[in-house]
Amino acid sequence: MFTIMFSMGIKWLPAALIEWILITAVLSEGQSEIQNVSGKVGGSITLQTGVTGLQGDYHVTWSDDDNSVLVNDYKGDLNLNYTERFRGRLQLDRGSGSLTITHLNINDTGVYHVQIIDGSSKRHNRSFNLTVSVTAVQSEGESEIQNVPGKVGDSITLQTGVSGLQGDYHVTWSDDDNSVLADDYKGDLNLNYTERFRGRLQLDRGSGSLTITHLNINDTGVYHVQFIDGSSKIHYHSFNLTVSITAVQSEGQSEIQNVPGKVAESITLQTRVSGLQGDYQVTWSDDDNSVLADDYKGDLNLNYTERFRGRLQLDRGSGSLTIMHLNINDTGVYHVQIIDGSSKRHKRSFNLTVSDADPEPPTSAAPPSAAAASWVTHLAAGLAVGCFLVGIVLLLYCAVKHKKIGGNRLSSASRTNRPGDSGVV
Repeated sequence: MFTIMFSMGIKWLPAALIEWILITAVLSEGQSEIQNVSGKVGGSITLQTGVTGLQGDYHVTWSDDDNSVLVNDYKGDLNLNYTERFRGRLQLDRGSGSLTITHLNINDTGVYHVQIIDGSSKRHNRSFNLTVSVTAVQSEGESEIQNVPGKVGDSITLQTGVSGLQGDYHVTWSDDDNSVLADDYKGDLNLNYTERFRGRLQLDRGSGSLTITHLNINDTGVYHVQFIDGSSKIHYHSFNLTVSITAVQSEGQSEIQNVPGKVAESITLQTRVSGLQGDYQVTWSDDDNSVLADDYKGDLNLNYTERFRGRLQLDRGSGSLTIMHLNINDTGVYHVQIIDGSSKRHKRSFNLTVSDADPEPPTSAAPPSAAAASWVTHLAAGLAVGCFLVGIVLLLYCAVKHKKIGGNRLSSASRTNRPGDSGVV
């Protein structure tokens, strides 16, 4: 059908319909996969069509995966300026239809389609999956990554050492995972690639230096910058940023505050601050500078360490920290640093001592055991029975004794009163 249409000529079709037909990008027949190609930030990439010798009534259309036209060439009538995003960065080879993208940036990552109809009305379709990455290496002559210290709540500027950027310059900042943080191509600046740094990045247009404000512990890491100056010279720098907490006493406080606690109970470390709001930041750490809790403008994280998981509560209004289910291992020094909405700093330290619960008070005499009480009861009962039996024996003995004495007296009386023994002759 397409061949017949082009053999008859397509000028009778509406222009919009012609363009729609020609930019419909599909894989070539028999092609099972999209071709993967890779490029580097600041470099160039050519997407090869595999076609040669285009002439006559040829038609080349390049589009992205949203079917937005990037390049259109119909019999030599070339248009490279469909989108502002690629303005001045596209080149088309008239003989092959191959497309070159210059000054690559991370946003160029994506799928690109080309549809070519050559002079014999034969159609060619190809698709490319382009991945643009950042090459993080040290600058020429630099043997190590530059170490940069920072403090929680402060700002830090990562200096590129370059000045006077202008013209076709391109600056790209990324982290150690190759995630882009900031990109500036000829003044087209984007600082909102990640939610993590939203509102906290500033880029100097003249030098490409990056400033990170309101530092927090999570900002610790390696950062890379790659920039191409107006003379197309490429510069690389890498920075190892370490963000730490300054643990000092509050102004006018001469000693760390001692706080006692009991095993299994809860304790609240009071900051003596109230009404936190706006651009506040609260960071709690232990004496090893390990972060326990962090709250930046309501973005709260209490799960930095497994040791305290599920046992911490932070008061949003004051920054006071409650530790629940205390155990002996919780004994130690704790620090808090607060930056309130007016950028005023508050620092406090607490020396928590956790002890066992109070033991039972001792009694004057220990109560007898059940066995001893039983033995005493049986002994008393045995003595009572023994006394009773002795009493019975004594009574019987006395009764028998009394009866015997009485019998002897009667026998004597009878002998005295016999008639023949009266003494009369």
